[in-house]
Amino acid sequence: GAEFVAASAEFTFVSATPRVARLEPATVAIGHEARVRVFGRHLARAQFCRFGDVVVRAREHEADSVECAFGAAACARDAKAAVEVSLNGDDFSADRVPLACEPAPVVDAVAPPLGATSGGGVVTVVGAHFRAGPALACRFGAHASASARWLNGSAIACVAPAAPAPGAVTLAASNNGLHFSSEDARYAYHAPERVHGLAPSHVAAGAAGVSLDLRGANSVA
Repeated sequence: GAEFVAASAEFTFVSATPRVARLEPATVAIGHEARVRVFGRHLARAQFCRFGDVVVRAREHEADSVECAFGAAACARDAKAAVEVSLNGDDFSADRVPLACEPAPVVDAVAPPLGATSGGGVVTVVGAHFRAGPALACRFGAHASASARWLNGSAIACVAPAAPAPGAVTLAASNNGLHFSSEDARYAYHAPERVHGLAPSHVAAGAAGVSLDLRGANSVA
């Protein structure tokens, strides 16, 4: 205890331990990269993230958040584990905020299967593994749906967005707004229907069984 080496090493004391408050997203589809944004306190110096037994380097630091990318192998099965952060890779937070790995939604059918390019129609999407939550979404081709409403685990309702031109697009669903179903369900856009006139234009009050001939464009049978 009397002789010391001349070499030195830096040791930093910190007054605040990183804390985890929430994750975005809070769920990841099985087989997809588990990339999450961790929000909390004192995260500017956090250097490591842990999800279950997987430890990775933290990145993209901000004062109240940090990104953790655990890779697809970390979400290989239906499971849930806490995401914790650490300054040194040994002493991790203990806030127990969970990240869930869940099956991705499956889309089997849509009704109705077509709508006008002006959008706004409600489409019922039937399939499996739908989960209620604020990030529930539908995607019509390259356009995200304006809204999605959970009905049950096998059905959701989506509002079709407007489309730039008629044609068929792929309709996909997501529980977290990031990982969408891979099935090739199709939704067809058509030009808005227009009525230019009808005949006869007048009928007697109380008349029944009168046939009307509608004249217009872009009629869909």
